[in-house]
Amino acid sequence: MSAARVIVVGGGVIGLSCAHALARQGAHVVLLERERMAAGASGGNAGTLAPGHPPLNRPGRVREALARMLDPKSPLYIRPRWDPDLWRWLWDFARHCTHEHVEAYMNVMAPLGHEALADFDRLLEEEAIDCGYRREGYYEVCSTTAGLAAAREDAALIERYGHQPELVDGDELRRREPAFGPAVIGGVFYPEAATLDPGRFMAGLATAARAHGVELREGAAASEAELIEFCRENLAHFKAPKTVVIGELPKTSTGKIQKFVLRERARELK
Repeated sequence: MSAARVIVVGGGVIGLSCAHALARQGAHVVLLERERMAAGASGGNAGTLAPGHPPLNRPGRVREALARMLDPKSPLYIRPRWDPDLWRWLWDFARHCTHEHVEAYMNVMAPLGHEALADFDRLLEEEAIDCGYRREGYYEVCSTTAGLAAAREDAALIERYGHQPELVDGDELRRREPAFGPAVIGGVFYPEAATLDPGRFMAGLATAARAHGVELREGAAASEAELIEFCRENLAHFKAPKTVVIGELPKTSTGKIQKFVLRERARELK
């Protein structure tokens, strides 16, 4: 039986990880990236692996977001404009800021968090990826009572799912790290978390993917005609698509694919 032939579109951490895993399972994989590998957020982020971290959409988030989203200096700024898709997404985000959603999310993601770091350890060892990986945990420090209360609430939540956050007062934080000044009143230490250099990790993963036979094509956007031709060459004739729509999958604010939207778009193409 011949190896499966797969096209992966996008050279971020998800696309590159999928390509690498598929190749290790014996598939022939071509990855297309319109710019360069890890050109976006995958190559430039905090590099924190935080297993068990609760979701962004939680009770109280809407009120907090409204106070921030019109301030250009805040971490959450949305330029005021008429954009139905944006406002539809924001409405869906708000609908999921409930205790029920948080519990549903944690029931799925918390167990995966326990497995994730072991998988990272294994991947880095097997592929000899040198990316400054350290399993030393991290501190979330607070300078306001409101911030400290929120941090403690998050810690209590993930503790119920088997994680081990540690509440630390200001004096103990300064004892452990003198760089913390008197403004810091307390925080939470997450001992299970790890950190790495995302750029070096992505470079190492790309090298490993190539070693397993993945063909990485940078500066290569996937056109509709190219994808259809690839399918015709590698699939039974009746399975080859006549039309390819290139764009983001319609998702809810929690990442669930909106199948009913896909069906509506498919009907529009007929």
